[in-house]
Amino acid sequence: MPIADIRALGRLVDEWRVAPALLRAIAELEGRLAGCDEPFVGLPLEEGLVRGRLPAGIASAWVFVLRARSRNPAHLHPNSTQYTTAIRGGGRGFFGEQELALRSFDPSDPSGTIHVIPPGTPHAFAPGGEHLVVVSLHTVAPGDLLEVEVGSARIRTYVS
Repeated sequence: MPIADIRALGRLVDEWRVAPALLRAIAELEGRLAGCDEPFVGLPLEEGLVRGRLPAGIASAWVFVLRARSRNPAHLHPNSTQYTTAIRGGGRGFFGEQELALRSFDPSDPSGTIHVIPPGTPHAFAPGGEHLVVVSLHTVAPGDLLEVEVGSARIRTYVS
């Protein structure tokens, strides 16, 4: 994706991270995470936030809450490029062979704080002392997004 499109994604993320609809979704996900053993939970962003606003090539936008101090299993998306950024919390990100300290989204540096994960690239997150909240954008629609856990080959979908 060209840098101009990353900037367009950055403008959306900057707006979304304070949007009441996203804040409600985060609160819902934090409640769901408290009631389960999963390392993370997620939802596609509500239609009112994304309809007609996603840049060309982006088909869905998501919010995920990852459990504090709990590295999620490495996984990949065989059918989607993922663009992801932390909007709350911190920790480490593992993208293929690269390990990075996660910086919170910075609207003045979207290309430095939105990570591009090509299809089939294993990735994982190790949140720090608080839950990590990320916004992720994908090149496939919500119902088409596949996640394959690297160790177990378990396939996950997020919507029916």
